[in-house]
Amino acid sequence: MIQIRQATLLLIILFLTSSLYAQKQANVWHFGDGNSIDFSSGEPVEVSGSANASYEGSASYCDSLGNILFYSNGGGYPNIANSGNIWNASNQSIYDMQGVEGGGYSAMQSSVFIEAPGETGKYYLFTMEEQEYVLDITDSTNNAQPLGRGLSYFKIDQSLNSGAGGVTETESVYSPSYEGLCAVKHANGDDYWILIHQDTSGIGIYSVTSSGVQLSSVFNIPEGTFYNIKASPDGSKLFVFLSDFTNSNGLLLQFDPATGVISNPQALPGAFYYEFSPNSRYLYLVNSNTIGRYDLSSSNIASSYTSLFDLSTIEEFSAISQIQLGPDGKLYILFLEFDSVTGSTFNTLNRITCPNTASPAFEHEVLTFIESPSTVNFNLGFFYGLPNFPAWIFQNNDDLTVSLGPEQLQLCENQFPFTLNAQNPGASYLWSTGATSQTIQINQAGEYWVQVTGPCGIGTDTITISPCSATSECIVFEPTGATQSWTVPVGVDSITVKMWGAAGGAGSSPSGNGGGGGGFTEFTMPVVAGDVLEIEVGSGGVRSIENAGGIGGWPSGGAGGTGNRNEVVFGVPSDIGGGGGGGGRSLIRMTGSLNQLLAVAGGGGGAAFDRYGGGGGGLEADYTAANNTFSVNGFGGTQT
Repeated sequence: MIQIRQATLLLIILFLTSSLYAQKQANVWHFGDGNSIDFSSGEPVEVSGSANASYEGSASYCDSLGNILFYSNGGGYPNIANSGNIWNASNQSIYDMQGVEGGGYSAMQSSVFIEAPGETGKYYLFTMEEQEYVLDITDSTNNAQPLGRGLSYFKIDQSLNSGAGGVTETESVYSPSYEGLCAVKHANGDDYWILIHQDTSGIGIYSVTSSGVQLSSVFNIPEGTFYNIKASPDGSKLFVFLSDFTNSNGLLLQFDPATGVISNPQALPGAFYYEFSPNSRYLYLVNSNTIGRYDLSSSNIASSYTSLFDLSTIEEFSAISQIQLGPDGKLYILFLEFDSVTGSTFNTLNRITCPNTASPAFEHEVLTFIESPSTVNFNLGFFYGLPNFPAWIFQNNDDLTVSLGPEQLQLCENQFPFTLNAQNPGASYLWSTGATSQTIQINQAGEYWVQVTGPCGIGTDTITISPCSATSECIVFEPTGATQSWTVPVGVDSITVKMWGAAGGAGSSPSGNGGGGGGFTEFTMPVVAGDVLEIEVGSGGVRSIENAGGIGGWPSGGAGGTGNRNEVVFGVPSDIGGGGGGGGRSLIRMTGSLNQLLAVAGGGGGAAFDRYGGGGGGLEADYTAANNTFSVNGFGGTQT
C-alpha cells in the first residue's frame, strides 16, 4: 500500500465576474499534429510534447493561473487519422472516443471546454459534428447515427485517477448539427450558454447550469447558418455565416447573456473567418486577400467597414484557415503558405496587434509550423484549425492587454515569494511597489497593480492577494496488478509518501507459519504541479499448497520453491515441501525528463514448513520483534 499526503498551498481562486481584464484560461494552445504554444511569457512560445491530433478544430483549457488542464481534438474516425481523445496536462489520454463518440475530426469548431457551474474541479467538454461525417463511417454506425453525432458533451472530474482526471458522464444532446459551436458565459458569472446550428432552423441556445444541459430556445434564421459561431468577449454580440455562399454574407446578432435571447439580426458582407476585438467594439473579417473590420459602435455599421491589410502582397500566401483571439489581446490568424521551391505547403501563425485601437497593425509569420505528411493531416503536411475558447476569457477594454491573473487569489505562507508578470515584453512598467520591471516577486498578501505602456497604448490590471491556511489530503493506492500514475495538481508543492512492500506467502504447514512482512519506506519531497509519479503497489505472495510452491506477488515477487517432503503433522501425513511465494515490492518514481527512482519497499520472503519468511527491505522496519507480538509473521527489514 502507498499513501501520498499532499500539502495544498493554493486553496481558493475567486473570480469577479465584472472584471474587464483578460484571464489566463487560454494561456496554452494545443492544435494540429502535436503543436502547442504557451503565452505565459507574454509571447507565444512553442512547447513540445503535445499529443494533439487534429486537422481542423480543437480545444484547450487552463486553470486561472495559466496551467494547462485538458485539451481535445473533439472527435475522430474509427480507422483513419485519430479516434478522438481528451488529454490531460501530462499529455495522457483520459478518454478515447473510438471514432463513434464526440464530434467531427474536421469540424471548424469541433469542441470547447467550460467549467461545470457550481462544481469546483469539474468541467464540460462540448463537441460538434463535421459536415463530412460520413467519411470512414461503418454501416452499423451509420444506422445508429444517420445524421451524425451533432452536439455532445463529456463531463470531466479533475480529481479522478489520482489527479489525472477522468470522464464521469457522456451525453448526446442534439442532432443534426454541424461545424459551429460557441460558449458564452451567463451574466450571473457561473452558468453558460452553448450555441449551435440547430439543423436548418437557425441558432439553438442551450443553458448549462448546476442542474445540467437543456434547450432554452431556437432563434429562427430562414436563410440557414453554417460554419463558425463567434461571440464578443462581453457576450453581447454574435456573428454567424449564412448558408448562402454566393454573397459571402454574415449575420450580426445581439445577444442577452442574462436571458439567452437573440435579437436584431443585421446582414453584413463578410467572410468565412471572423473574430471580435477584446473590447467587443470591432468585428474583424478575413477573406482570401484582405483583412478588414466593422466598427460596431457606429450608427451605420454596414458603412463602417474599413479594409486594413492587403494579403496579396505576401509572396507565398495561399489561404486563410482560422482566426482566434489570444490571451495577449492580439488576433491570431492561421495561414496556409506555399513553398515554390520545394512544392510543399506549410502553416504560419500571424497576428493583428492593437486590435482595440484606431491603428491596428499586422505581423506576418510570428511562428511557422512545418508538419510532415501523416494520417493526422491526411498526408497533406498542413492543418486548418486553432483551438476554440469561451470568448469571455479575452475581455479587455484597455488599448493594451495586461493580465496578472484572477482578481482575487489566496496564497499560503510557504507559497511566497510569488511572481507577478505583467507580460508585454519590451513595454514600460510601473508597479504599485514602485518597481519598473516586467515581473516582480511579492512576499506578502496585499493589493498590487501595474500600469503598462507599450506600442498599443496603456493597460492596467490589479490583483488582490489574501492569506490562506495550508491543508492536506491523503491519497491511498492499493494493489491493482498494474502501474498506476498520479499527477501533481495545481497548488501542491510537497508530498509525504508512506509505502509498504507486500508480505510473502505462507508455507505448507497446518501450524500456520507466515510469510515475511513487507518493508516500509517514508519520505517527504518537493514537487511541481504537473509532475507525474509512476506508482507500483506490490501484491502479496501466494501460499504454497502441499509440495507446490506459491506464486510470487506482482510485480517482482519470486515464486516459492517446489519440494518433495512428507511429514506427519498433528498425526496426519502431509506434503509440506512447497515454499510460499515472495511478496511484490512497491516502487515510486518520477517520470518525464527526470525519470528518477524515488523509493522502493521490498516484498517479504515466502515461508516454508517450520520456517517463517524473512522481512522485505525498506528504509526502516515498520514491524520489529520489539513492537510485533504476532510471532507467526515475518518482520519488515531495513535498508541503509
